[in-house]
Amino acid sequence: MQFYLNHKEEKFMLDALSTEDLFELCLNNHRAAWEEFFRRYIPLIKSSIKKTLGYELGKDIEKVSEIYVQVVEKLYSQGKLRDCNNPARIEPWLWEIARNQAIDWLIARKRIKRMPEVQSEIAMLSLDGPASNNSEITLAELIHANKDACDALQDSKVQYTLFKEKIFSSLAKIQNLKYRWCLRLSLLGMEPLTEREIAKLAEFISLSRKEIKARIDHIMIHMAQKEKRKAEAEEKAVLYWYIIDKMERNLRDLETFHKSIKQQEIIILREKIEAKKQQRSKMLASSKRLIRPTNKEIAMLIGIPENQSQQITNILKRAKNEFIKAFEAV
Repeated sequence: MQFYLNHKEEKFMLDALSTEDLFELCLNNHRAAWEEFFRRYIPLIKSSIKKTLGYELGKDIEKVSEIYVQVVEKLYSQGKLRDCNNPARIEPWLWEIARNQAIDWLIARKRIKRMPEVQSEIAMLSLDGPASNNSEITLAELIHANKDACDALQDSKVQYTLFKEKIFSSLAKIQNLKYRWCLRLSLLGMEPLTEREIAKLAEFISLSRKEIKARIDHIMIHMAQKEKRKAEAEEKAVLYWYIIDKMERNLRDLETFHKSIKQQEIIILREKIEAKKQQRSKMLASSKRLIRPTNKEIAMLIGIPENQSQQITNILKRAKNEFIKAFEAV
């Protein structure tokens, strides 16, 4: 089967393609077909990866994305898709490919054998020591990494998971309740408030639990929308990877066989590749950050009027200093 698609018709046509026809176009290296292929199967591939990694690691967007890119490379660059003998059974086949890639990732990092040891290793870390065996970044640098106190606490989802107990012990030692609540609420996207915390917050700002819950529900819906947009950007960044890969291969061909006669085309292609790489870097950088409530939303939860919500930035800066002192003392 051959398809002749113009730019305007292409997306509509690809959406309507059967699995078998889409599979054939991918084998013929049709770029838009590959984009549609990964758009269709991103949820399935990521579900397989998350399930294989387990509950804690599966929550880490960065690690799931790393493995997902490896699956994309295997299917797209290494031609693994050709090993699928039955396109009608593509979903269970992809599930197994993603599962095996996640297992390889775990074995390469000795995660399968060492998972029970992780917590004991964390307990021995100091602020001046490396955050991990393969890292030159210290825990202190992780805490100081961001000028915004809230984002500093949640700069890395992995580090949050590893140091969660120490973070909450440190928060509990902050005497100024306004500071403590600002930092605690900044972690809502990672750790929802417990019923006990809701009761304490209601008491702190003299509101009913019902009103506090209603405000939090509104914030959680807003953060879920932002999380969805972030996930879409992350998926687009993955698609950018193989677009860049194809452009770079074209560039190598031009430089090898046509360098003397296509200088201008080479320059333009280099500029396009660099632009794509910068776009992808921004997407990946944003995907590593945790979603948090806005300053206005935090202000609403700690009793500061909306028109004074700019105070939250200064409160967070002061709160960060208190948090670091408490963290070092834990």
